Amino acid sequence: MWTAILGIFAAVIGFLGVIVGAVVTGYVTLRQTQLATQHEREAQQMLREQERKDRRDAFQRETLLALQDAVEDIREITYREYGRRLAIWKHDRRWPSRPPGEPLPKDWSDADARANKLWARVLDVDLASMVQDFCHTAGLAVTAQTQDRAFDEVNYVSELAHQVNGRIGVLLDDLF
Repeated sequence: MWTAILGIFAAVIGFLGVIVGAVVTGYVTLRQTQLATQHEREAQQMLREQERKDRRDAFQRETLLALQDAVEDIREITYREYGRRLAIWKHDRRWPSRPPGEPLPKDWSDADARANKLWARVLDVDLASMVQDFCHTAGLAVTAQTQDRAFDEVNYVSELAHQVNGRIGVLLDDLF
């Protein structure tokens, strides 16, 4: 009889062992799946963040390069306008005034509008401020009412363009 009881007891213990083993195996499998899913989610999140950063960096690079072109266009047009007015001054000994309301050269207005649109997209506050100063000074140079004032403003435009390009170079370097 004792052997039968021991046999039943051993069977119950074996059965409980199987159940405990199944529960432990199920728990371990479930936990592994949860961890794998969590790691996969984290990896996907990191990948999305990296893709977002890459898109942001590409947008900034494109913006900075386009801004550099717009600044150069403004600088060239400002020098051209100064040269045109200087030729009149040398010939007639009078600086051609620009009456209030007279439209500025179309290409200058277009380049100025393009630069203003682009600097608004720039994430660097210092560069945005520099470009704003550059555009303002270029406007003063184009509308200057005296040769001396125009000369000073044109020289300052050149200095500001150099500073803007230097800052863009630093920012571009950081984006690669």
